[in-house]
Amino acid sequence: MAPLPVIPILQSVMTAQTYLRAATNASLPPVITSQGQYGPLVTSFVDWQEELWTQFWLGLVNTGVVAAAEEVNTLYHSNLADEEVINGLLYDDDIPIAVAQCNDIANLIANAQPILQQLEDIAAAIQGADQAKVDAYAALVAQLQDQFNAQEDKLTQDALDSATEIVSTAVDVAIAVGSEGEDTTQLIEGVIKLGTTAIDELALTGGIVETLGQLEDAWAALDQASTDLAQITHCCKQLKAVTDQAAATLTALNTLSTAWNSVAATTTLPADQWQAEGRTALGQWAAQMVKLTFGNATQRVSTSPVSAA
Repeated sequence: MAPLPVIPILQSVMTAQTYLRAATNASLPPVITSQGQYGPLVTSFVDWQEELWTQFWLGLVNTGVVAAAEEVNTLYHSNLADEEVINGLLYDDDIPIAVAQCNDIANLIANAQPILQQLEDIAAAIQGADQAKVDAYAALVAQLQDQFNAQEDKLTQDALDSATEIVSTAVDVAIAVGSEGEDTTQLIEGVIKLGTTAIDELALTGGIVETLGQLEDAWAALDQASTDLAQITHCCKQLKAVTDQAAATLTALNTLSTAWNSVAATTTLPADQWQAEGRTALGQWAAQMVKLTFGNATQRVSTSPVSAA
């Protein structure tokens, strides 16, 4: 039997985590939150964020993936690795629990489509905005994202084999812009850092500092209508990175479901095949899975010396 998937599962969790962490920390701009007519939209958005993060982080990651792997590993260490017992841990009726959780999260993500449509309608109704300046601001945010992404670590099988424990931290970067740092822009995705302990902050390289200065200048050049459009447009991009069918978030959830299905299926093998190869393969899988733990951090970065004071 081929080794059961470890890297695809862990990498999928990390990928989904980076986008969902940023999207569920995003804030709607004042042009929306300050107007009573958008009250239901604001409530729906916040409720969606809270439910999505709870289902993903507490449900899928902590319970469906991490706790399940730890329980399986514990059974092996206790010489209690019975096929039927492990099947009961991994399955709810005829579907693996983690797969059902991925499906639930995908359905919840789809619930954001009406929210996204409302935001796009509000953006389209803004008059007098300077689209060129808005685009220039957005390009700098994208450039900053690329610069931070250059620091991202990738999980490899060699690293997992050689380590006793690895901590994967998704660092969500919040950019404080404006003379007083009163406005905050989340990057579209967080950045994964790997280490033996949690890493709370990313390095501010010379290139990043330079881009932050350019971002501050671009922000200062926006009038109110352009500011409103820039903020709503960015929020829409954050949602699309999660909701688009071809985007990395849903792709990661699909990859996770497929990989987890193949793992859980070992507990449905005929008894002789389980004893001959399934039991050993699942034990090796669990021993690898428990080497990685997940964490989150939020790093606030200022674009101006005034707001950093």
